[in-house]
Amino acid sequence: SEILGIPSNEVYRMLSTVRRKPTRTTALSADSDNDTPGYADSIRDIPAALTTAVEEALGLLVESCGLLTRVPDDFVDAVGKVPAGQSLFDVLLNEHEDAGTYDRARIVEQCDDPVQLETLHACLRRYGPVAGVTDDELFDRVLDRIREVTAARAISEASSAVRKGEGTDA
Repeated sequence: SEILGIPSNEVYRMLSTVRRKPTRTTALSADSDNDTPGYADSIRDIPAALTTAVEEALGLLVESCGLLTRVPDDFVDAVGKVPAGQSLFDVLLNEHEDAGTYDRARIVEQCDDPVQLETLHACLRRYGPVAGVTDDELFDRVLDRIREVTAARAISEASSAVRKGEGTDA
């Protein structure tokens, strides 16, 4: 509750409301209601550097709605590789489209499942203002890191393909 800046009793009220709401239809089978994977499970197979950078960018976007207009295509591609992050990003986009703006409390209200709330919490843990650096500058730095991680991953995958003989024309 300290990270979200919301009183703990309000967080518990929201969580109990979420638990009572029917969840969205997912690819999980109906008999796996209590086996729904959490955020940690959803990011297990995703490179940590990518997950961390996406979390930090999403934390910045939650805290600074104005940055949403600066989101480049390569960020959209990167967040698409982190499904839980994509779900939170969709909440931000929907709220911005519906209301023209948003704040942290409104995003918390719109997170309608526990994984979204866990994702939001993880992203806000990554966000932290830096003395003398604007959110715009922080966002640029995070976007650069996302580009570096994505490029390194692409190089690694291409090298692996070449080693396996998939990348040659011979």
